[in-house]
Amino acid sequence: GLYMNWKKVVSVLLVSAMTLSMAACGDTAGTSDNAAAGTETKGSTANASSDEKLVVWTLSNDLIDFGKRFQEQTGVEVDTVVIEPADYPTKVQTALLAGEKEPDMYLYPDLDTFTILPWRPQQGKVARLICDIHKCDGTPFEGDSRYILKRVIREAAKMGIYPYIAPECEFCLFPYDTDGEVMLQTQGHGSYFDVAPLDTGENVRRDIILALEDMGIDVRSSYHEHSPYQHEIDLQPVNALAAADNIVTFRMTCKTIASRHGLHATFMPKPMNDSDGCGMHLKMTLMDLEGNNILSDPADSYGLSELGYHFMAGIMAHVRGLTAVTNPLVNSYKRIVPGNEAPAYIVWSSGNRSPLISVPRTSAKDMHIELRNPDPCVNSYLAFAGIIAAGLEGIKKGLMP
Repeated sequence: GLYMNWKKVVSVLLVSAMTLSMAACGDTAGTSDNAAAGTETKGSTANASSDEKLVVWTLSNDLIDFGKRFQEQTGVEVDTVVIEPADYPTKVQTALLAGEKEPDMYLYPDLDTFTILPWRPQQGKVARLICDIHKCDGTPFEGDSRYILKRVIREAAKMGIYPYIAPECEFCLFPYDTDGEVMLQTQGHGSYFDVAPLDTGENVRRDIILALEDMGIDVRSSYHEHSPYQHEIDLQPVNALAAADNIVTFRMTCKTIASRHGLHATFMPKPMNDSDGCGMHLKMTLMDLEGNNILSDPADSYGLSELGYHFMAGIMAHVRGLTAVTNPLVNSYKRIVPGNEAPAYIVWSSGNRSPLISVPRTSAKDMHIELRNPDPCVNSYLAFAGIIAAGLEGIKKGLMP
């Protein structure tokens, strides 16, 4: 199944990322909100030397063997230190202080993301821009997740593939008590597709949609979800970078509009143990340069092209590792358990909508695959980059699901 030891996986992921960063940039240190590992270096890593040393902090003994293998393959001395959970915050603080040596970064606004915030006063309007991170010499910062997605999109373009994504964003609305604290309860009793008065969040969703459309984000549908406090807003398909930007804007808009209605919007995958969790299903289409849907093959029994099978197989082959970015919280794995609507097994299907990947029966023009395990708290840039890169590898290797 998809359930995994998140601490182990994120630790390995962080160590690998930090190693690449150190090779490119020299001394560095880093942390992650949800990771259980940290790194520090002694000596310059820009050029390999006998003084080079990588120190790994981890909560898991499993990384000791990883450190040994890394040392054998690179010649870099690795000191793996297993620490107690109570000591980890101190180590993180030390790493943050060590990070003072890092150079300044610059924000480069992407003018295509310019939009006016519709909920701010119309006199003295406030605009929003999404920025890319660059280093002092003007080159992109390798750790910028938006830049990472751009690199994957360019790789796909070299193969004549242009990914389009339509996110289906679920979220929950909870009221505040008289002290301003969030109450995990709801005033309504709505369920799937209910309307007012059972759906007490109908006006909130409407205002969210109007705000999104004012900012140039097209909405496909909106409705009440299964749990009394649960809602869904589905966005129209756009290119992968725009889709990632839209998710960032969507979450900010939801929280802002909900607060104006006296409600708290949360994207936690499993806010309450005894009810449904929140996911973010991704409907993905691959287009060619002329705008043709290259996932479609009317001659296939499922309507999916051979390239589509390869792309789907690549995602399935890497989905365990991808969960580090598509399901980044401990809370994420309270949603992905057998018996819920969330996918707990690595399977695909055209006959039902509960597996990891669903291949819906639709027209050739609208052919797409739906990845169902991501949740709405993801870093959309990293998640999309990983998903697309996995699919591209499936195409390159001719994998079949």
